[in-house]
Amino acid sequence: MVIVQSLAFWSGSATLLTSSAVNAIITFAIYPITLFDGTAKLLLFTLIPAAFVGALPAQFVRNFEWSSLGQLLLGALLFLGLAILVFYRGLHRYESGSAIQVRM
Repeated sequence: MVIVQSLAFWSGSATLLTSSAVNAIITFAIYPITLFDGTAKLLLFTLIPAAFVGALPAQFVRNFEWSSLGQLLLGALLFLGLAILVFYRGLHRYESGSAIQVRM
C-alpha cells in the first residue's frame, strides 16, 4: 500500500488507484492459491500481493519450515526496500517541483 500511495507523487490524487488496489487484494486473497496457474501466481505474489494476505499465512502455519521463513523474510525485505525507494524518489520529485527559492 505504501508503493500504491507513493504513486500519488507522480499522478496527483491516488484515491481511485488505492481503492482499486485494496479491492484487488481482497478479491484475490479470498480464493485458494491452488486455483491459479503459474502466471497468475506470479502476479499474485508480485504485482497484486494478495497471496501474502490469504494463501501464504495459512500454508506457512500448516507446513512450517525454516527455509520458508527465510524466503518470507527475504520477500518482505525486498518489498520494504522497493516501498522505501518509490516513496523517497516520489518525495524528491515532489520537493524539487514545489521548491520556493528565496534570494538574499
